[in-house]
Amino acid sequence: RVRSILQAKNCLVILDNVASTSELELLLPSEGRCATLVTLRDRDIASAFEGDLLRLAPFDIRESMTFLVEMLGLARVQAEEAASNRLINFAAGLPLILRLIGGTILSTDSLSLAEYAKLLQDKLAKLPDWEVLADQERKVRATFEVSFQRLLPALQPLFASLGLFQARHFSVAAVAHLNQLSPAEATLYLTRLTRAALIQPMESLAGDTATSGRYQIHTLLQLFAFAKLSDVSTPLSDWRARLHDYYTQFVSRHSGAAIDVEWINVAGMLQTALAGEDKGQLAALIQPLTEAEVSNIGYMDSRGQYGLALSCLTALLTDEKTLDQAAIHYKCGVFARRLARHEQAPDFLKRSLELLAPYAPTAALALSQAAVYEQLGRYYQQRDIEEAMDHVMAGLELLTTYESETANIQRNALLNVQAAVMFHSGVDRQAAIRVAENALASLGEAQNLVRLNLLINLANLYAQVSDMTRAYQHTHHGLTIARELGNKRKIAALVSNKGALERRQGQISEALQTIEDARQLFVELADFDNVGTSLNNLAMLYYQLEQDETAEACLAEALDLAEAHGLDELKLFVLTTWSKIHIRAGAYDKAAAQLAECDRLIPVNTGGTSFYLLPYINLHKGRLSYQRGQMDDAIRYLELAIREGRTQDRETVGLAQATYAELLVDLKQLESVKARYEEALAILVDHDVYEQALAQRSYAIYLRTHESASSGTEIAELMASADRTLAKFQPEP
Repeated sequence: RVRSILQAKNCLVILDNVASTSELELLLPSEGRCATLVTLRDRDIASAFEGDLLRLAPFDIRESMTFLVEMLGLARVQAEEAASNRLINFAAGLPLILRLIGGTILSTDSLSLAEYAKLLQDKLAKLPDWEVLADQERKVRATFEVSFQRLLPALQPLFASLGLFQARHFSVAAVAHLNQLSPAEATLYLTRLTRAALIQPMESLAGDTATSGRYQIHTLLQLFAFAKLSDVSTPLSDWRARLHDYYTQFVSRHSGAAIDVEWINVAGMLQTALAGEDKGQLAALIQPLTEAEVSNIGYMDSRGQYGLALSCLTALLTDEKTLDQAAIHYKCGVFARRLARHEQAPDFLKRSLELLAPYAPTAALALSQAAVYEQLGRYYQQRDIEEAMDHVMAGLELLTTYESETANIQRNALLNVQAAVMFHSGVDRQAAIRVAENALASLGEAQNLVRLNLLINLANLYAQVSDMTRAYQHTHHGLTIARELGNKRKIAALVSNKGALERRQGQISEALQTIEDARQLFVELADFDNVGTSLNNLAMLYYQLEQDETAEACLAEALDLAEAHGLDELKLFVLTTWSKIHIRAGAYDKAAAQLAECDRLIPVNTGGTSFYLLPYINLHKGRLSYQRGQMDDAIRYLELAIREGRTQDRETVGLAQATYAELLVDLKQLESVKARYEEALAILVDHDVYEQALAQRSYAIYLRTHESASSGTEIAELMASADRTLAKFQPEP
């Protein structure tokens, strides 16, 4: 994920405390545009990588003395100069030890430097279990022990409890609940720990107002704190139960940004409950985090936490025939679809319908069933389009007798899917747009998720019918709402759509940046399917810029993601795009192997039904056959691409017609060439200006060579338009 974010960026990357070569290999940016600073303790790790090696020496005596004076004041250090020197010698130049020494002395007015130096030496001598450790590590442990023992008895269990927080940062409220204190008492105790340099306020580290009132603990101190839990009277199970109780209440009362701050701690509690197979604790936490609304499954859905959500929910599945199990199956279906598990998701959803069927009809039941039908309807691309429409109509039928705000929202969510299915079928695309626009209008001014989904869908539909003005308007409006709602998943999707619009219009630098921005957003969401799609989109741009090496690097990373996460559709996209690069480069055997792999994957995705990527794949099979001189095969594949694409993918129709026209010119079969070029140009003008320019140039050459009656002005205009567009794709001098 880190490498994906950093590719082609100018950044200073700091990798702190690297413990192994494998860690470094995972995180080290592959591109040469990043400067990387790595800190580590093992020189052998550094020797495995190229780079300048700089040994950071500990503080010398003068630097250590300066550090101590800054903490304790010159007068106190000078008053006990001999003891100060003993403390400096003990710390061996390690800033962490010096900071703890200073903090402990400051927090205890009655403790002299000489007394503290003796305490440290005595504690160091009483660590027989640590003899195997290096001298510095033993001194760190001894310093921790003395700092801990100098705490007031009431503070010791509180400090130990800080070892339970996964994030290494925590709020006053969480610490208060964990230690059964009032917020005022917890604040007082945390202030004392801060004075002892055992914790730090987060503001002093990051200056981030979102972390106001929170504290952070050093990794080594947190490990030490956790170990100290065994020394306090409260059993570990009681500590964990209190922490679970706090975060269960927290996620029930908060949403969005508030949970963002605590997410690492919350996720840690989910993982603990999951690993411990404690279904009661797991259900109590996961329910509010996946609270189902129309087209949204709560916080974890909006933040892209699909994998963890699905793992938690599947752990709660049973054979019981209850409404709760119907709801869990529904949620599993949604998250499986988010993860592109297109064989698994419909099974979850259909099981949800089966569990709902025996119950008497009510408005609530109809809404639940309609929500399931909405999700099943979204499989119009991966499965049979008529079946998808049947699901949508079944959902709409359920809601005909119910009139409420919630029913209206769910009805419009179904209409949104209906519009997408209608448009995809190619029956009447303007009618599909009218369905979506009417649904949008019926929502009024409500700024909800259904409105957002309608805007996203309409932006895509308008782009497909060449109305780029409305496509941009709906995209920008959608981004505004997504940001107001704090829905990171939708923000990422809309940024991605914006990049696609810019690419289509030949706005190269803007598209590169926007698609890269989208990729980073998807990386943060761990949405690997869309990370890979963004990489594929970047590869297409780099292909058009004739930067094939960079394009292939993007595709290689996308393919790794597809294989690591079982994303077969992404793999199909990537392999087909890669075959396009190989065809242009004359690497026909490689292209053939990739397209053969596509053939192997298609039945896995569709169960033998028609598949929406088939036109695109057949286009490239046709192009490969054409380049190899296998004209009969080329014609067969191109005709398949055109026939299938008319209902599924108009852009592919345009590309296939342009290629078919070139092939017919080579065969000197000129009867339909002009008509094919004209259809190609009419389609591509709205889909891909780069491909349009290539078709314009090819058409102009054809007219000049074979159509003597053609206007010289028309030919010149075609060539000039093509040259202007293609100039955008040339590298700057």
